[in-house]
Amino acid sequence: MNYINLTKYIFLILPALYNLYKIPMNQYGNFIFIFLIIFLNSQLRSLNINNNVKLISFILEPLLVLYISNLYFGFSFIIIFSTIIDASLKLKRKIYPYLLLTGIILIYLVKISCSTEWVVIITIFYIAIFLLLLELRKALVISKDTQVLYDQIRKYSYELEGAKTRLIDYSKQVEKVSQLEERTRISRELHDSIGHSLTGVLMQVDACIQIMNVNKEKGIELLNSVYKNINKSIETVKETVHKLYPIGYKTNLESLRDLINKFKLETGTTMEFVIDGNAFEIPPAVETVIYSNVQEAITNSVRYSYSNNISIKLLYNPQYIEIFISDDGVGAKDLKKGFGITGIEERITLIGGTVSFSGNNGFHIHMVIPIMS
Repeated sequence: MNYINLTKYIFLILPALYNLYKIPMNQYGNFIFIFLIIFLNSQLRSLNINNNVKLISFILEPLLVLYISNLYFGFSFIIIFSTIIDASLKLKRKIYPYLLLTGIILIYLVKISCSTEWVVIITIFYIAIFLLLLELRKALVISKDTQVLYDQIRKYSYELEGAKTRLIDYSKQVEKVSQLEERTRISRELHDSIGHSLTGVLMQVDACIQIMNVNKEKGIELLNSVYKNINKSIETVKETVHKLYPIGYKTNLESLRDLINKFKLETGTTMEFVIDGNAFEIPPAVETVIYSNVQEAITNSVRYSYSNNISIKLLYNPQYIEIFISDDGVGAKDLKKGFGITGIEERITLIGGTVSFSGNNGFHIHMVIPIMS
């Protein structure tokens, strides 16, 4: 582009210098004045002006060249080449009629200023310049369109980066909400189960103190009952603590395997753990939900369904993860949602997943968790 502008100024200035060399000094003032009008008119088009104003400027310039050429014979007509170069670069429309008009003015000026041979030479030169400028104009339009496309792509890239950042922030928020929901559920369970049990124990101990001196056998019986209730409360506390997310595991698969192996040793339940598909890294919030829900499901299977066999299957798909949990327990034809099932539903909903339950021929849970790529 710099070379093109340089060529434009060469076509503009060289004819003026040649004319100054040829004309008498007493005509310098008038010639320089007219040439300055042409030069300033040319520079006006470099400003950010309306396309119609540019068109007027382009029409005015050949007329000024025509005027100055009639006053001072020489090579002033060469200035028109500067005009058509500028027009090809800056005129958005009406380019062909304008180039035809300037071509006619150019041939006329050559004819009145030079010999027939020069008319032929300048005509051929003009046609060559005309064709080159048209190709250049097409290339510039393509370049401009490419730049616009590049700017759009860059804009969309920034928008995608922003969306990615927002999704990461959202994932962190979901994780925090999930942890908060889990803590709320655990505190609710502690309050409802442990609080109730300890209140009963306190009342039984108080009764033992009152009855021990009166009826020793009855007091011992109450103490045995207190012992059983304390044992039950301890087990409930252990189970609640175990529901906290384990620390130090590299992947959710290792966490689940450890959970299942530990559960098998503690309960003697036969457990099958199957993975289908290629396992991949998943967001921490999703990992937490999978672990917590599987733990809740297998605990409920043993506690309420009295099952001896539990099957857990993880199906990995690029768009989602499916979890199937089934047992051979008593099931539940009339399903009543307690804290366990409600907690499973709440955690799945927080990460945009779905869950369904079935109590026929054992108890079955099917979870689907979408994965955002």
